[in-house]
Amino acid sequence: MTLQQTLRGAADIVGSLPHARVSPVDLGLALRSAAGGDYHQAQAALEAFASYLDTKAAGSSQWVREWSKPRSRDEVAAELRAASQNRDGRVMAARTQDEIVTRIHAVGETDLFGFRTEVLAAALDFEHVREFLKDGVTETDWHQVTDRENAAREYYQFALGKIRHHRGLSAERSVLKLAEHAWLLGQDDVVAAMDEAPYPPYGAPKVRAFAQGFDLVWPGDAEMTRMAAGEPCTPGCVEGCLR
Repeated sequence: MTLQQTLRGAADIVGSLPHARVSPVDLGLALRSAAGGDYHQAQAALEAFASYLDTKAAGSSQWVREWSKPRSRDEVAAELRAASQNRDGRVMAARTQDEIVTRIHAVGETDLFGFRTEVLAAALDFEHVREFLKDGVTETDWHQVTDRENAAREYYQFALGKIRHHRGLSAERSVLKLAEHAWLLGQDDVVAAMDEAPYPPYGAPKVRAFAQGFDLVWPGDAEMTRMAAGEPCTPGCVEGCLR
């Protein structure tokens, strides 16, 4: 679960409280609930929210850090939602339909297997994707991916499996697709970090850059740690790391 998801979940919880004013205690309980009881995740989300408040006005975070008078429930919920769209001071601005269409045309000549186009097209509504569909596909047949962040997170888990199991072409496909997921979410810095990271072995350093950009957990076992650092999973790997 990302910090953005925890903040959004807390916003929904706060917004549904029966009382019109909420205290820092209410906020803390909402964050803990949204984090599924994970204290560390809730605390990280609280710090992220406090930092966001301070970007609006110096000292604004004092309300969440010490006992203070209750504030408007709706105001706090709105600020939590706004904070959930902010990462390190930057807004996650999802690409528009027209921007996606333009990118599909731009990557078309180099996207030989259509991996990148597949991710991009899935984010389009039927009106915009129509030109890229096979004849006979109707609006009823088309299912647009609307939760782009969730799609990116789920595909990240898929990519980890391809790295761990030394799947050559599948691992390369995963890197290409994850970069487009990051682009769809407006995170050019993550795309740049992935571009700068080396590929061997099996795209692990690039996928690790994606994970860091979205505050996702990287597996803690020794093999994946070594691969993320650009090293073979084991010093004598015979499955492909050293090829």
